[in-house]
Amino acid sequence: MRVTRVFKRLLGLRGERVVGVELVEAPKPRLVVEVALPVRRRLVCGRCGQLCGSVYDHRRQAWRDLDAVTTSVWITCRIARVACPDCGVVAEAVSWARPQARFTRRFEDTCAWLLQQASRRAVAALLGVDWETVGRITSRVVNEQRHRYGDGLDGLRRIGIDEVAYRRGYRYLTVVCCHDTGRVVWVAPGRHRATIERFFGELGPQRSAALEAVSLDLSQSYQQAVRRHAPNAAVCADPFHVAKKALFALDRLRSRHWQRLRRDDPLT
Repeated sequence: MRVTRVFKRLLGLRGERVVGVELVEAPKPRLVVEVALPVRRRLVCGRCGQLCGSVYDHRRQAWRDLDAVTTSVWITCRIARVACPDCGVVAEAVSWARPQARFTRRFEDTCAWLLQQASRRAVAALLGVDWETVGRITSRVVNEQRHRYGDGLDGLRRIGIDEVAYRRGYRYLTVVCCHDTGRVVWVAPGRHRATIERFFGELGPQRSAALEAVSLDLSQSYQQAVRRHAPNAAVCADPFHVAKKALFALDRLRSRHWQRLRRDDPLT
């Protein structure tokens, strides 16, 4: 099998052709794969996705792909800049990268998955990109998923609300999870009533009314917000806070009995 055909299959290309592969040594070793688009193709705006009939000009662009062992891989291609009636002059869409991205879909999907498992700093060091680039990549992946599948808040029936500390100095995130699927559906900084109000604002009155049960801690601000926006939902205290309050009450009871025994019998 020819080298170009091997790389076409490895890169998952379909109508595009691999016309060259070169190992560049300086300034750092990298593998450059030259790709050619079909001559007869539909020109699609890389920003809004609508078909375009006119070409403004052409330019060569490069996208970074996942590394091959210890060598970075780059895809280069000569693409058209189309005259979109809504977006103006923008680069045409390509199958291996998201609009306005300098990384391939595989690279960005891997980055987003790693960010679920490790810290942002660790992901940046592993992939060899800066900290801010990781944030921009994640935003593109999340926005695409939200555009394709919605905001992920449809069909919620039983949810849990809690906060988690993510940094010293009382920095908290409010986390909403779905008890039926076990997945996190909403996260925002803060742990106050305004944060919960923001969640119910995105959920909307119709979907809020469909909630059947909401588990949370015994914070009055959380309970008031839930009872206001989800009147049909049963408010449930989560087991951790129930056990915490029960142990606190048991300790207070033990302390009172101990003090009473000490008054009755100082030698006890």
